[in-house]
Amino acid sequence: TGYNKEGWKGTYIAVPQISGFTNTLDGAQLTWTPVKGATKYRVFYKDGNSWIGIANTTDTTFVDADVTSGVEKTYTLRCVDDSGNYVSDYSRTGASNVYVDTPYIYRYTTDADTNVTIYWTKCPGASEYRVFYYSGGTWKALGNTASYEFKIKQNPAATVYTVRAL
Repeated sequence: TGYNKEGWKGTYIAVPQISGFTNTLDGAQLTWTPVKGATKYRVFYKDGNSWIGIANTTDTTFVDADVTSGVEKTYTLRCVDDSGNYVSDYSRTGASNVYVDTPYIYRYTTDADTNVTIYWTKCPGASEYRVFYYSGGTWKALGNTASYEFKIKQNPAATVYTVRAL
């Protein structure tokens, strides 16, 4: 048979791979490595057996604000061109993340011995909480607990506290 003497010229665009997740105050942040030749990325989440498009971005991070604490969500990415056409394949298994809310300190009490007890909201998906106080320009860990309260013994220098879910 004959053949096209000029051939076909195309550019291979690799499948974008999610490299990590960070649970933030605003939601679940996905991060991925840039793909050579890609100008935009379309972010998808899995709903049953279907992939649902969330957004297009030129960045290599995206924050999904539509998350629920303690619930796993699976994501994948595709490269798209400026017209919105797919120019890469995608990972059919995706990458999963369990979002965990940020604990909110809603009350603290003090006693006559200057002990402080702080109380925070339960965060579904958290197995423990780490309590910190702010001193000398840095956060210092006080300890871990599976409870939603923590008693700090005689630390009058510490007046600012925070809690992280683990």
